[in-house]
Amino acid sequence: MRAGDARAYATLVEFVAALSTGTEARARELVADAVLVDEGRRLGLLQLPLGQRWMLSFPDPAAETAGPLTILDGPAAGVTISFVGRGNAWPIAGFSR
Repeated sequence: MRAGDARAYATLVEFVAALSTGTEARARELVADAVLVDEGRRLGLLQLPLGQRWMLSFPDPAAETAGPLTILDGPAAGVTISFVGRGNAWPIAGFSR
């Protein structure tokens, strides 16, 4: 992720790409707790093939930066992703359905 992309949305995009391409080490860098990698996989946060355009719900404009974000379609429809601010990063803090 580039320095200017330190947003929850960018973290989610990169996490889905890492999961979908089997880049487990990178996926672990994007979460607050490594157990979230398996949970994300179980909840369907994979894109096979990559590049699908899932719709997201942003409760307000600030959600792009800090979350939470809810996936509205695709295999992970209904999953809400929360984030925690850590310096300039926004790792994934949890999932709910």
